[in-house]
Amino acid sequence: MFFGTGGAVVQTLDLDSGVYRPSTLADLHDFTRLQDTLDNVSWFARYCVATDVPDVCDLDINTAYALVRNTTKPVTTSFTLTETVAPIAEMLDVVAGGPDEFAKRPFLKAHISPVISPLRYVKTRWMWSMNASPTTSPCPVSPPHRPELRLRRP
Repeated sequence: MFFGTGGAVVQTLDLDSGVYRPSTLADLHDFTRLQDTLDNVSWFARYCVATDVPDVCDLDINTAYALVRNTTKPVTTSFTLTETVAPIAEMLDVVAGGPDEFAKRPFLKAHISPVISPLRYVKTRWMWSMNASPTTSPCPVSPPHRPELRLRRP
């Protein structure tokens, strides 16, 4: 497998053809269902980027949906746009059983690293981290002196 930025697979080895190809949303659904069957896996991070979803907003929402649709284990993903936070937060409440239910027992963790080499902050990532987490779910943030924040709903 070829790993792209952030460790997510942007190419997948097609087992039928033996050729690497761009990862798809169907691959993400498949990978998520596969890990759900593995007893030694207790949580799952978005493993690939669905390169067949060109709209970034649609990508964020469909990625979160693929994760929560195909496993009952806790999951981790990242978001590209702050505009996707509200619809994903609503979806997580629906999955959890109703308004504000997700905050009572979070099962999706947002991961964002506002630090890029050489140890610089990216303002848009930091602002997303500070102000746009989907709920009160844990949001690990670099650097280590602030390893986890509980962030408020926008």
